[in-house]
Amino acid sequence: MRIFKVFLISALFLSNPASAAPIKITQIKPSFYIPVSTPGDQINNLITSPISIFLGGTMESTTSGTTKAYLGAFDWNGVKQWEFFAPVESMGSDIGKDNLGNLYLFGLSVSNETSSVSISPDTATLNPDNVQIESTYSPNNELKILSVWKISSSGQLAGVFTQTFPRAVFTKNIRFDGKVFILSGYQETKYFELNMGLDGTLGKITYPKEIRETDKPLDMKFGTNKLSYFISKSAILGIPSWKPKRALPVLIERSKLGAIKSANYFAEKVISTAYQRNLAFTLLSESTLGFGISIVRPLR
Repeated sequence: MRIFKVFLISALFLSNPASAAPIKITQIKPSFYIPVSTPGDQINNLITSPISIFLGGTMESTTSGTTKAYLGAFDWNGVKQWEFFAPVESMGSDIGKDNLGNLYLFGLSVSNETSSVSISPDTATLNPDNVQIESTYSPNNELKILSVWKISSSGQLAGVFTQTFPRAVFTKNIRFDGKVFILSGYQETKYFELNMGLDGTLGKITYPKEIRETDKPLDMKFGTNKLSYFISKSAILGIPSWKPKRALPVLIERSKLGAIKSANYFAEKVISTAYQRNLAFTLLSESTLGFGISIVRPLR
């Protein structure tokens, strides 16, 4: 009986989660920053490839002094590989990539004949997400030309595809479904979509019901492990020390059996995320230091 009691106590001690070292959640700080020169410099999205991190947006601080849609490529150490600026006055909203590695910078452009710098606040700018924007530049308030710049993986312009709207438009997303790109945005307050083939052929504009984005957890596989990215508003099972005072994005890596192997959180304002399978999880954030790129390489 005594031997049985000793065995039982030993088994309970070994199986008790409290006996293991508690998991701590660690703040991940950007691996490198993209500095900005003016408040009008904005990076909206990032996507990745095995050798590059691509950042898309709009830059005011160009050598020509003209606001232009922007796409930059950086290696995984943060070293700039190349930059592309649209050849005309423009704004970049999103970036996409096809199966061949070509990049697509999606946004708006205006003609050089009608564009001009405005020093007054642009109160007519459409802002469906109610994001506070400091108005620094307005290209004559005539943003009617939807534009897609096709760019090779080496940064060379391969084509420009446009669609002119009768009224002001606001571009939102470009996504690739494996065959065609789906472009979306707003014509004034009305949501629209249209398809674009890989040859740049634009389809008919449709006005479907918009599917709003949610904060659903994002799960990613890494070998036999699983990465989960989500917004945490309360305690996380298995991490007793985690007591957030506000909602924060977290990245948790779990084993095949569900045990937590690593836990990280991000304190800066998150703009976009990307996951390069079997390489790294990448996050674009914004702070007073500029636009930060956080690279988290999962444990094997």
